[in-house]
Amino acid sequence: MKNKSGFSSTVIILAVAIIVFGGFLTWAIVRNQASTTEIIGDYDRTKIIPASENSGNIEEHVEGNPNADLVIVEYSDYQCSGCASVVDDVEQLVEKYGDKIAIVHRTYVLSYHDNGTAAAIAVESAGLQGYWKKYGDYLFENQSDWFYSDASKRTDQFVSYFNIVTEGKGDVDKFIADMSAENTKAKVNFDISLAKQVKDKIQYTPAFFINDEFVDWAYDNKDNVPIVDYFSNIIDEKLGLEPEVKKDTEKKTETEK
Repeated sequence: MKNKSGFSSTVIILAVAIIVFGGFLTWAIVRNQASTTEIIGDYDRTKIIPASENSGNIEEHVEGNPNADLVIVEYSDYQCSGCASVVDDVEQLVEKYGDKIAIVHRTYVLSYHDNGTAAAIAVESAGLQGYWKKYGDYLFENQSDWFYSDASKRTDQFVSYFNIVTEGKGDVDKFIADMSAENTKAKVNFDISLAKQVKDKIQYTPAFFINDEFVDWAYDNKDNVPIVDYFSNIIDEKLGLEPEVKKDTEKKTETEK
């Protein structure tokens, strides 16, 4: 049946239904975004965050002293060559400062890295069996091998790496299952959500925050001071210690005299 304007009642009903559904969908998306913001807002990203349902009940990955007053948070991407290049530098800082600092490792995947999220999930899966650090370092070391891999080849490579890292002692079936599990995905998404709170500062990875102060080391280090020395100067100042680089300079001057 058509009304006076020529439109059938069926068309009108369908149009109304579409409008109502569209409104509901918009409300649902907005509500979900607000909920996510509220959940993340309850956490202090400058501190070590206890495991929860939102993080897949997976603990933060911390090197150094978890109870240290000085907390360094690193946001990195396993597909990022820059992140791979500073692994040894970060380890030197851990060894140098020991229990004076805590370094918290979180994931932030750059949008153009197609394999970054899958790599992070694989690392979390290995971490559930106690191989988080060893597996993550192996991915960094062999980054060029899987960087451009498609999904199928990438999965085979990640499984192969797991066997290598664990020297055949790991549970491969569990590792494969965990790469598709909700908890490992939740942990990676949780880290990324924390990073997005400060996405205006994170223009590249690795991104470092020392007690919530962003360290723009890639741009501020105009004198090309070695990374360990650059961060040591900042850490020493935060800890109330005399900067190591200054000490070395003074020693060199005295020797020249």
